[in-house]
Amino acid sequence: MIGSTQHELVIAGLFVLLAAAVWLERTRVGTLVPGPAIMLLGGAILSNIGVMPRESAAYTEVTRIVVPVGVFLLLLRADLRRIIRETGAILRLYLIGAAASIAGVLLAFLLIPVPEATKVAAIQTANLVGGTVNVVAVAQAVGLQPAVFTAMMAGGAIIMNVYVTGVGLLANNKAVQRWLPGRESVAADGPDPAAPAAAPKPAIDRLQIALLVAGSFAAYVACELGLVAIGRPELIIIAVSLVALVVANLAPKQVERLNGDQELGGLLMYLFFGALGLQVDFRELGGPAAAIGGFIALAMATHLVVTMLVGKLLRASLGEVLIGSLAGVAGPTTAAAMAASLGYKDLITPGLLSGLLGFAIATFVALGLYGVLPG
Repeated sequence: MIGSTQHELVIAGLFVLLAAAVWLERTRVGTLVPGPAIMLLGGAILSNIGVMPRESAAYTEVTRIVVPVGVFLLLLRADLRRIIRETGAILRLYLIGAAASIAGVLLAFLLIPVPEATKVAAIQTANLVGGTVNVVAVAQAVGLQPAVFTAMMAGGAIIMNVYVTGVGLLANNKAVQRWLPGRESVAADGPDPAAPAAAPKPAIDRLQIALLVAGSFAAYVACELGLVAIGRPELIIIAVSLVALVVANLAPKQVERLNGDQELGGLLMYLFFGALGLQVDFRELGGPAAAIGGFIALAMATHLVVTMLVGKLLRASLGEVLIGSLAGVAGPTTAAAMAASLGYKDLITPGLLSGLLGFAIATFVALGLYGVLPG
């Protein structure tokens, strides 16, 4: 119903889809399907039933702008000094898990044929070492076809839910607890002596939003102009990531006073997923989702087995191994939430910070791997 040249209506439809996805995340649907997948599948449904166009210049412009701006906002909390100082054993296990994830991706790359295998391998490295922000950044950098990306997200959403559920089951398994006794984490009903009293979260005000929007767009524009001047515009994601890390580590106290950067960055990433989903033709999906799901499952299984074996050698506790694993595979928010729900109170902050380190490094690791893989 909406024409490809009706850019105002196209953008309006994309924002309506965004609002619907955020709302659905808060319902029972959100416990089964993550927000990015809702945006992808919702966009694909709208374009395949003819409500939204499958092709529009507006999609290209949205992607070109929201990805680097969102990346900048989501990396502002990656204070590397704080991460190294406060993560302890979890950081070591996260790094082991990251190396295991890369090994798992390489094994899957060799054994399971999937469309655009080199690009899928790079994006899954970004996913298992970092998170959504890195997936978006690497997907844009390598130019994965929308249909393959949607198939990857569809397969990945199922595998990720299985993995997180499996971690919860392992944490409560008596045999696994005996095999990885390590040191005891703080019990669910016990206080964390190292944890300071939680300060109330400050309200988001218009000045903070204005500063975040102005700063993120200024960083994006400066990077783009500089890269165009030297003839390397394709490096925009790497440049914006580096600028964000510089700001995060040179002015951590100033960044800490801001509020809303993660929310704004997350919404921009959702717009990318929506624009990508709208370009998908369901007839092109077929078997790739199952094949890529197998690819991801093998990579995750390799990650878990290696991480647990090395954790055993290091005398780590089961909680440390599992939260260190989730910090990379599922991201900082999931790692912190799982630590809280399982009663590992002293692992909440280390899990969160280790996941933020993943955000900081995963794009560079994934693009480096993409550069050396054949194909």
